[in-house]
Amino acid sequence: MKQAFSLQVCCLISTLLACGCSVVQWSDPLTAARVRNFDGLLQGEQSKTDPKSSSEPQIANPPAKTIRFDGQETVLGISEDSQIDAEQFFARLTDHLSQQKYFTAKQLVERNTDTAESVLWQRWCLEPNAAQIRFIGKILSQNVSADASWTAMLDAAVNNPLAAKKYRTARNAFRSALSSNGSAHGEAEQFRTASQELNQKLAVVDTLHLLAIGESIAQRHVWAESLLLQAIEIAEQNQDTLRVAELWLAVATNGLHAESGSTSPADAWKTAVVKHCEAQIASGRSPNVRFWTSADQHRPEGVAWPNEARQALWSFATKSGCEFKNDAPAELVIWSAIGSAQQSSGNPQLALVNFKKAERFAAGDNTLWLRIAQSECLATLGQIHAAAALLSEPMASENAAVASAANATLGSAKLQAGAFQQGMHLLNKALIESATRTWPKKPSAEADLALAKLIVGETDEGLKSLHAVQQSFLNDKDLVALLQSLENEKRLLELEKKPVELQAVQQRIVQLETSGVSF
Repeated sequence: MKQAFSLQVCCLISTLLACGCSVVQWSDPLTAARVRNFDGLLQGEQSKTDPKSSSEPQIANPPAKTIRFDGQETVLGISEDSQIDAEQFFARLTDHLSQQKYFTAKQLVERNTDTAESVLWQRWCLEPNAAQIRFIGKILSQNVSADASWTAMLDAAVNNPLAAKKYRTARNAFRSALSSNGSAHGEAEQFRTASQELNQKLAVVDTLHLLAIGESIAQRHVWAESLLLQAIEIAEQNQDTLRVAELWLAVATNGLHAESGSTSPADAWKTAVVKHCEAQIASGRSPNVRFWTSADQHRPEGVAWPNEARQALWSFATKSGCEFKNDAPAELVIWSAIGSAQQSSGNPQLALVNFKKAERFAAGDNTLWLRIAQSECLATLGQIHAAAALLSEPMASENAAVASAANATLGSAKLQAGAFQQGMHLLNKALIESATRTWPKKPSAEADLALAKLIVGETDEGLKSLHAVQQSFLNDKDLVALLQSLENEKRLLELEKKPVELQAVQQRIVQLETSGVSF
């Protein structure tokens, strides 16, 4: 066995976060002013990290403790992708930018847009020229007209600091009054005045949205709808489609509590989903789990998911490793996409729950693919025996792709548990039997086998295999997986004291981190 080493890698951040300060969830808190959790809602309270499994897999080979065998090539232990609050988010972003890891920083923001916007509302007029704030502002300003963007808000804070601070103070006072009293009539007038003086379109939309919350709490639902429709008109004029979707969802939820209104909740809900799909396709970002779960929670009875939802989430659903039939129901695609986003963001327990939800709408091979996805979550949680039991039916499938994927998944689970010979045998079996065909996570299986070779000391063969996997990631344009793999190779070369090869890998990482970012 060669020198023990530790493979370090930066994971991407979870999208499963609570609603940010400016994009307020319109759910139960709108039914009455006395709702207990309204204070947390206004403050952009972050949801708590789900407890991890207390059972840690016993690994016989000490160096293997630094590797998680699930195709991600990441470090065992507390995932960097667990749910984070605004302070943790900002610290991590600062670290990425200081290391010039611009692509990784961009991924962090895009996977946590709610938290990112919460950070902006906290800091936008206090430090508008800070590199981190400008970086977030640029990303959240994509596909939005310049006049209504976060970049324009930050510029206003620089050019008109008194008006910016007055708006921030009035906004905080209004939200605080709503939170503590359920009423903010006096603060509302000051809030409107401050918004007019700042004269920023994003601020106007934000003001209308928050004022509408106050009206809805006061049971003045018609006024709330009027304010929301005004906000929608401004946001639509400025191509802020994501915000338009959030506002239409607010209209739908407000309408559920109103006796009358100009827009039916069903029509507003459908418009919200369609608009969000348009924005998601345009941005290519990971699904916003909070939006989709909220949309499901407030879906009017008897209203089906529009076809746009299935189309927008299909590619994310299959990232879970599932090769679904083309006629898979929309619900299956939606919950699989949510599970995939949570799985890639280091939340296997939440991913497991949503893959199980997806299975309720599955049949045939679709069911077997979802069992494989669930088993990966169980293995990540250290529940190897449960994962193996769940894989028994997929491994016996007559569908060769399903059987190979199941064998490879069990092989990775065995590696994670320290059973190297069994794990390598199963991975080899899966890859040899599928030499002329593929399945969605075949490169991940190849990555795990390469890592196993490195662990047992087959350094040259392991690196050769790793380079082949990196080429597959490059061919698939999977920059995230490629960077993870290169970071692992970099750490290995440092420990093996190979300066020439190390410099080449470092240069490649820098090139990918900079070329992978565009605004």
